[in-house]
Amino acid sequence: MQVSTGKRRRVLIYSNGSVFPVTDAAGLFPYFRLQVFDLETGVELYREEDIVRTADRGATIRPDGDRLATTDGHRITVRNLR
Repeated sequence: MQVSTGKRRRVLIYSNGSVFPVTDAAGLFPYFRLQVFDLETGVELYREEDIVRTADRGATIRPDGDRLATTDGHRITVRNLR
């Protein structure tokens, strides 16, 4: 979890690991989930979920809360959160 400290107070929450679904006979499989919320309004600003190549996934939010950077291990994508 990461919280921006600038004018726009936002929180980045992401999980990168494994999930054990009760209905899956195969057991564990990789899972990546990322969400960004505005702390003042409670509005979800961004969501991303993936079950492929999760080990290389990562994310960070700028301290001012305006931009989100994500990576899939091969490229970096920067998104504007305004």
